[in-house]
Amino acid sequence: MARVGEAARRAGHRPNSHIGPEEGVAAVMAFVRLNVQSVAPADLQQRAWSMAKKYYPPRTYDAQYLAVAAAVGCELWTGDQRLVNAMKASWVRWVGAAQMGAV
Repeated sequence: MARVGEAARRAGHRPNSHIGPEEGVAAVMAFVRLNVQSVAPADLQQRAWSMAKKYYPPRTYDAQYLAVAAAVGCELWTGDQRLVNAMKASWVRWVGAAQMGAV
């Protein structure tokens, strides 16, 4: 949830952004209404550390996202194209691909 809020706030306050501050707030509220369940395996930090050693993501939260997705067996959709390129894994997807209709 923190990353959703951060991304919406940053986008809403960035010069030449496609959304304004009010739309950023609306995006966060829409996300909250989705009632997304938070998942954190008990061994999350160990899994994340293993992912970081294996794939060398530049940020610790990237490794945590990867570890959670791997633990629950789902795709990880990210706006970080560098992470997608570094992973070279079919289950790590770039949100830009969906926006471009390439999904």
